[in-house]
Amino acid sequence: MPKSPSGPSGRPARSGRTGRARRAPQAGVPGTAQGATHGTAQGATKASAAADSLAKAEPAAASPGRADPPQASALDALPSPWALRRLIAILVLSSGLLLGLSVPGHTVKFAWAGAFLPLFVALDLALRQPGRGRVRVLKTFACTWPVGAMMALVTGGWVVNTSHVFGGLPLTAAWLVDALGYGSLLGLEIFAFLGIPFLLTRGRFVLSLIFVPLWSAAFQLYTPRFLFWSFGEQMHPVPQLVQIADVLGPAGLNLWLVPLHLTLLGWVRRAYAPGQVPRRTLWLATAALALAFAANYGYGAWRLDALATPDPAARRVHLVGIQPNFSLKELASNPELSPSDRQASLRSLVSDTNAALLKGGVVPGEPTVAVWPESVYPVPYFDAPQARVQVEAWARALGVHLLVATIDNAYVPAPGGGGDWQAFGAAVHIPPGGSPSVYHKMNLIPFGETIPFAHLVPAWGRALKAAVPRISQFAAGHDPAVFAIAAGVVVAPLICFDVADYRPALGMAGRGANVGIVMGNLAWFGRSTASQQFEGFARFRAVENRMPILVLSQNGESVLIDERGEPASPRTGLFEVGALSVEVAAGRGSFYGRHGRWMNGLYAVALAAAAGWGWGWPALRRRLGRRA
Repeated sequence: MPKSPSGPSGRPARSGRTGRARRAPQAGVPGTAQGATHGTAQGATKASAAADSLAKAEPAAASPGRADPPQASALDALPSPWALRRLIAILVLSSGLLLGLSVPGHTVKFAWAGAFLPLFVALDLALRQPGRGRVRVLKTFACTWPVGAMMALVTGGWVVNTSHVFGGLPLTAAWLVDALGYGSLLGLEIFAFLGIPFLLTRGRFVLSLIFVPLWSAAFQLYTPRFLFWSFGEQMHPVPQLVQIADVLGPAGLNLWLVPLHLTLLGWVRRAYAPGQVPRRTLWLATAALALAFAANYGYGAWRLDALATPDPAARRVHLVGIQPNFSLKELASNPELSPSDRQASLRSLVSDTNAALLKGGVVPGEPTVAVWPESVYPVPYFDAPQARVQVEAWARALGVHLLVATIDNAYVPAPGGGGDWQAFGAAVHIPPGGSPSVYHKMNLIPFGETIPFAHLVPAWGRALKAAVPRISQFAAGHDPAVFAIAAGVVVAPLICFDVADYRPALGMAGRGANVGIVMGNLAWFGRSTASQQFEGFARFRAVENRMPILVLSQNGESVLIDERGEPASPRTGLFEVGALSVEVAAGRGSFYGRHGRWMNGLYAVALAAAAGWGWGWPALRRRLGRRA
């Protein structure tokens, strides 16, 4: 089919306001400037090259013996390249806004259904312009980084509060830290997990539906991150759509959300590149996607209904979580902005626990676990023997198990000999009889509990510590230890942001954990949406491993999440003194909880197979064809 010559943006050239293609100038025709000045050869060569280029980029079926009329493009309405750039910028920022509105605490129920579409359209428009490989990578980064910055501005109020109240930064500087720091982290993730695979598969619609979600799933699972979130988790406002995480894990949800937006892009693309994806292919992809969503929804509805019925054989445990709401004013640079005034003390913790046990009662024949969250025990547990003796005697007298979040200074041997003393965030299990056991926190907060890359560049660590003395430098644990409470009850002791990464809970579930307890301290983040986002992480850990999880923050909010990922208890208020006393049935476990490492490896294998199908097999066929 004959094609119109393409303009500098790669779209058909326009003629006036009608959108009809200009007729190519011909040699020997009087009054034709091209023919009179430059001759036929150069004009014909340029027109042919442009037509060939466009034909390769946007193939369309032609009827034998007749030419299809040129199809108008929506891009023809743009008056200049600057207008195209403005459109791309608006699309990028819209995507960041929609993603932010999909996060717990800002949830607009169906924002997830279109959150990535503006980004994909922006990437597609930007990459239609000519450019070499490096330029195209930079364009991809330029489209994805602002998405993260906008998302951070919508959801990162907790970063602003920490930087301003405890870091001492002016409010404007704190917002810049949020947009340029946290936003850069989010933007880099979107660039690496979506931008790069989109760049690799642009123009190959069917391959992109397979390769892009597998790339995002595999790389999200194996890339170390402080806050783990998969793109598919944005579907959380519809609980039925995320229950499949108990089989496929959190990254498996990408297999629905990413193809949804790529298919929507295919339909939108018809407005400015009508022949690039055949309509029949789009309808087939849409039908397959609708069936996949229907099957996923059906599975989720079945699991929600089945798990709503208690398991009569499940062992039960009584959990008593204490929310003391102690003040952090002594650590704040702007103490007047720290909401709580209650001073931390061991006496207050014991008093609050006694009151909660008397109110909730101790059920005969049922183990009781009292929990003290992070940052409330006044001294490192093993370094204060007098307080330790008193606490263990108190637990024995009451006959309860006690879980305490504290600091553990431990000597760590070096592989080549020698060793060093290191500080760990720790959870200590104090049984009513026997010796305490310890778990070391695995997921540390950057610039709060650890200085990134300080072990590689010690001078950087010393300089930052000198500039911000309150920055801590803890060591990270590597062993997902669990605490056996009674026959059939094994606790996963997650400390604060351990719950933001799927790895600690998965490792504990693999060791038999069937009840999760999160011991957190979110007072650093003020009256922001940190509690809702924190709870969102816990909901996914509960679904993935099918274990109930008590989310306990020293300042609130605190709540029990059942194994369906739904709230199952009253909720304590933010910056209030309170307690939760709940009876919990041990979780039933999940396929992903037992075989999650194998499932994660399967994504990498599937990605390699998709790459082989998309690039390796065509290359092999070409080589075999040349030999023949």
